[in-house]
Amino acid sequence: LRQADERIQTLEQELASARESVSKLSKDLEANTKEAKANEVSLKKEVETATKALEQARKAEVSAKRSSEEALKKVSDLEARQKAMSSELDKAKAEAQRSATDALEARRSAEQSEARSKALHQRVDELLKQAAALEAQEQSKASEAARLAQENSGLQRDLAFLRSSLE
Repeated sequence: LRQADERIQTLEQELASARESVSKLSKDLEANTKEAKANEVSLKKEVETATKALEQARKAEVSAKRSSEEALKKVSDLEARQKAMSSELDKAKAEAQRSATDALEARRSAEQSEARSKALHQRVDELLKQAAALEAQEQSKASEAARLAQENSGLQRDLAFLRSSLE
């Protein structure tokens, strides 16, 4: 009877420990799920921002190229009439220079935006890998929780059997 009583106490302690483990695993699983969802929202925002910046840079580059082409055409036309219109030629050259500078600046801006976009895409890939790892951890913890629940059920059956044996 004393041994059965000790066995019941041991089983009750194991049952309490198993319940604590299941509770901790549930809390960890919930925290990991929240973190993964927050990461996903953050990633979507970063990708949207990077895409918009890249679009704007590409539009600026196209516009600058058009402006540069137009200015170079004006320069070419003015050079053909150089003797009669030297003052207009100087103005067109200045405009072409500004357009070329604008084109270079737009191109630099586009390259910087593209570099930022690549960096963000790399960050997205890293965060997706982290999310996958967290999901794998969640699955592992869920499996562990199921195993502990099953073990808990077995311990409860043993405890019930011992109690009924004592009665």
